Amino acid sequence: MNTLVTGCEGFLGRVLVKKLKERGRYVIGIDKKRNLFHHSEVEPDIFINGDVRDKILREIVTEEGIDEIYHLASWAIQKHCAADPKSAFDNNINGLLNVLETCRNVRHNIESIVISTSDKAFGEAPVPYNENSPLQPLFIYDTSKACQQLISLAYARNYNLPIKIVACSNLYGPGDFNTTRIIPNSIVRLTRDLPIRIWKDSESHVREFVYIDDAADGFITVSERGRKGEVYCCGGDEHLKIKDLAEKICIMMGKDPKKYIKLAERPIYLHELKEQFMNSSKLRSLGWIPKFSLDEGLKKSIEFYTKLANEGKIHPTRFEEDGSITGELEGYFSG
Repeated sequence: MNTLVTGCEGFLGRVLVKKLKERGRYVIGIDKKRNLFHHSEVEPDIFINGDVRDKILREIVTEEGIDEIYHLASWAIQKHCAADPKSAFDNNINGLLNVLETCRNVRHNIESIVISTSDKAFGEAPVPYNENSPLQPLFIYDTSKACQQLISLAYARNYNLPIKIVACSNLYGPGDFNTTRIIPNSIVRLTRDLPIRIWKDSESHVREFVYIDDAADGFITVSERGRKGEVYCCGGDEHLKIKDLAEKICIMMGKDPKKYIKLAERPIYLHELKEQFMNSSKLRSLGWIPKFSLDEGLKKSIEFYTKLANEGKIHPTRFEEDGSITGELEGYFSG
């Protein structure tokens, strides 16, 4: 089976490529740039440096005889989307449209098209979210993901395309080099004896985290066993308050939470909902079960980021003394 993975160099993309190759897929990957920290074992059989919004996508699907598609390519950082909404909508919506138009026009052998969305698309809907929850997004990133879900379902119904949607909770684990995210940033900061920084108004916010390998397995399960025109929620076994997560990381790294958790000022344009977690029973009905508990996933994450930090290869997000972020919103990685 020839499989196309868009956004193959992203956090989920790299793990998904590795798992697909282990299952005997011939994998073609497309992304706008190579990841700085690249492992040869996760390389696709063919890597194409390109943008999913361009005509090269149709050439790939046609010339490589693509049977299966995982569309992951999108702007996934909420801060970036809030800072540049036009580019966020352009990448997330027009990128998806080019994938779907290509599939509509080519059609030939395509057996499965899996689209990645997010729990954020459900927005203000009651928690836990499920596949029947209304889409009630409030913010830029969230709205772009809700649009992806609606557009994908419309193409599935209008053109009978084998489209399936996976809406994931927050992904975490080794290999996430966006150190604005709470788990990698907290670990790296503690390795430097710096306090964890969380937003002043988010200590009691509730979030769910799904380990990256479990998420990749969920996508493959949906592609192989899911029904076309259906949405599947992919979440972990646990949800908890952000402060409780920070305390858990401190304790696992031998730090006193009372000394190593500090509150930071939230950027004025960055907004978040208080509670977001999912009911994944529909995905579990296909045989998917998360293999990693939060404690197990955090242990692996701590080992991974501590090693890189000790080697001077990964650095924490920079904060001013008052806790506000300055300069680049991302941490930086030295490959």
